[in-house]
Amino acid sequence: MRRNQKLSHASLSIRLAALRKFYEMNDVALNWKKISNYLGEKTKRFKDRAYTTEEIQRLLTKTDERTRVIVLLLASTGMRVGAVPDLKLKHLTKIEQFDLGLDLPLYQITVYENTKDEYYCFCSPECASAIDSYIEYRARCYEKISPESPLVREQFDRYNPDKARNPRHLSLDTLGFHIRELLIATGIQTVEHLTETKTTGRFRKEVMTSHGFRKFSTTNMIRAKVNPEAREMLLGHSIGLSNSYYRPDTNEILTEYLKAVDLLTINEENRLKRKVEKLSSDADQIKMMREQITQLQKQYSMQYKLSLKYATEISYWSDKLAKEGGKRGHGAEGQNKLKEEKEERMRSYSEFLKLDEKEKTNI
Repeated sequence: MRRNQKLSHASLSIRLAALRKFYEMNDVALNWKKISNYLGEKTKRFKDRAYTTEEIQRLLTKTDERTRVIVLLLASTGMRVGAVPDLKLKHLTKIEQFDLGLDLPLYQITVYENTKDEYYCFCSPECASAIDSYIEYRARCYEKISPESPLVREQFDRYNPDKARNPRHLSLDTLGFHIRELLIATGIQTVEHLTETKTTGRFRKEVMTSHGFRKFSTTNMIRAKVNPEAREMLLGHSIGLSNSYYRPDTNEILTEYLKAVDLLTINEENRLKRKVEKLSSDADQIKMMREQITQLQKQYSMQYKLSLKYATEISYWSDKLAKEGGKRGHGAEGQNKLKEEKEERMRSYSEFLKLDEKEKTNI
């Protein structure tokens, strides 16, 4: 089979697992360790890559509202394509925590709810905007939007009220078909036909049709230096023993995700808009800091001038008191009197420094 159909090691392993399950269910004992040796050495026959930002931009030029949501959802969350058909609106939670540096709202999405594989991830603000636009469109077509409504529904005739008001989830096969058609329409993939020399087998592509989006998300999270544990949790991967002990709160994971949100934003206009908003925010902070520095400079300048003034005055009165002390004599009584007058002058000066600027000006 491997020689004739040119199947990969992984494909053969899947077929072997099915055979093993069949024999075990029928109580037939075989030496599976020996049989597995016939699979041969595992080799990497095809080298693939992730989608590029430019390729996803080309996809978005050919999409309608629904397909746009699908593409941005897969690219910005990194979720598996098989999770999309089961998503409902109740699985989405809008987040508007601008104190974390979030310029526009985004969604927290619960994936595989109520299963052992349940996890949550985030989509980019660009994707959240596309979702809102898509839901508003469906509402305008008289669909009754509720928490149980599918996030991505089957295509419907907007002029047929019954179809519009009774949405059904998009099937996985239909989802895959639309992605393939979109890739061909944009020229990212080409149609390959069987020939006299190529009569069987699958045509491998440079980029995996659906999984290429997941690799795009993972690659950009790594580029953005997202914490490894947080990244694996956002992708629904196991983090080993830490699964049982590591319990970060939502804000920690969101903060890590926001490191990569610019790289996960596809539309150049949206990316530039985010940069402009960030630069504007930074400019406002710089302006505020400059005003604070100017205010502190004025405050310390006034204190310095007052200190200099009163230091001169104290020096003057000290000299004067010393002269008067000399006139009064050098006895113990004269020296004590001079010391008391100096201490009284210093106390007055200390109390003056404790006054606020307004009171000092009045004095």
